[in-house]
Amino acid sequence: MKKLLPILLISLVALWACDEENIALNDYIKDFIEQKYEGVRILYAEKDFNGEIEVEIVHDNKTKEVRFNRNNNWISTIWDLPISQLPDAARESVLSRYPEYRIDDVDYVEKPSGDCYKVEIEKGEWDRTVFVTADGEILN
Repeated sequence: MKKLLPILLISLVALWACDEENIALNDYIKDFIEQKYEGVRILYAEKDFNGEIEVEIVHDNKTKEVRFNRNNNWISTIWDLPISQLPDAARESVLSRYPEYRIDDVDYVEKPSGDCYKVEIEKGEWDRTVFVTADGEILN
């Protein structure tokens, strides 16, 4: 068994490494990010198994994840927010729809179709993700 463990670990690392591929960004994506997020610092870029490109950046002292589809079209930008920054209308809407749940995590999501909050809620071992606008409209 002791000899098998290193082989299993190496296999797991190899499989994980195949899941995402570090890439150099093309000029179109770099220009888009630099224009949208002034003063940005690009940390790294990866291509996932679907061909989508994920770019991790630092902007306004926040780490953000910028995603593009395989045609280089911007899909979304998402970053972590303190739960206290979730607008009251959004919080009340989520908790009134799911009264037995508690808010566990909040992310801000920018999309071409409009911005919203990704709110992760939980009740015991049950987890749920709710997308909600600042004015409390539940999107899913």
